[in-house]
Amino acid sequence: MALGYTFGRVLFWPHHRRRRIVFGLGAVIALAFPVLRSLNNYGDPGTWSRQATCSMTAVSFLNCQKHPPSPLFLLMTLGPALTLLAWFDGGAGIVGRRLVTLGRVPLFFDLIQWPTVHSMAILLALSRGQPVGWIFKDAPFTLPEGYGNRLGTVYLAWAFALLLLYPASLWFSEVRRRRDWWVGYL
Repeated sequence: MALGYTFGRVLFWPHHRRRRIVFGLGAVIALAFPVLRSLNNYGDPGTWSRQATCSMTAVSFLNCQKHPPSPLFLLMTLGPALTLLAWFDGGAGIVGRRLVTLGRVPLFFDLIQWPTVHSMAILLALSRGQPVGWIFKDAPFTLPEGYGNRLGTVYLAWAFALLLLYPASLWFSEVRRRRDWWVGYL
């Protein structure tokens, strides 16, 4: 986190210098991940191993501890994020401008996405005749037999959730721009 605060100063540098530094840093960090992960003894409490298929070996290789984040997890997420930041630095177009709206209200978005996604999961399960009672139980829980959705369905649900949450996020972003005394408490 301290490095993140320090990194914030880089964002005030001139555009050409900032973009070059951010891209270079992101590339180095992203390339350090496979090198260090292949050593299999540094940066993550879990080791990877060869599996029955190449795709499962790749999953084992990428399976790094997220909570608390291991150094390798940070490398494999921050490296690509920094390279994308450098890429979008020149202007992100209409999609990027829409995503910035969501970035302006991160806590609000996080708070409203939970009930929204939960409701969508219930509606999707009911529409497919899948059980929903387990959704209301406390974690940890096991999924019922045969429950689940294809990856394409998950991506469509994700896109639909973003479309649902965008107007509320835009509204709240506009509220936060107001100069009223009470807005400072939001």
